[in-house]
Amino acid sequence: MSPPQSFEEDLAFSKTLHNHESEHGGLLAKITSKDKEAFENVVNNYMKYWVDKDPMTESEETKEARRSNYTNMTNAYYNIATDFYE
Repeated sequence: MSPPQSFEEDLAFSKTLHNHESEHGGLLAKITSKDKEAFENVVNNYMKYWVDKDPMTESEETKEARRSNYTNMTNAYYNIATDFYE
């Protein structure tokens, strides 16, 4: 499942990723009930902005690419962290 591009897609993706039906379980239950493909997609989507990036040597183009996609990056971070805080 690719990253969402609209509100409707974001809502459907959130339901798939966070599996709100298992809200009474603990953290372990939430993690094991996740859609593995969707979760891997979210992690990869977030990490592409940071892996192999040295802040001391990265180019302005790399920084600008990250800035121009800040909404996507922020949403990916939120999706990763959500289950730890719910």
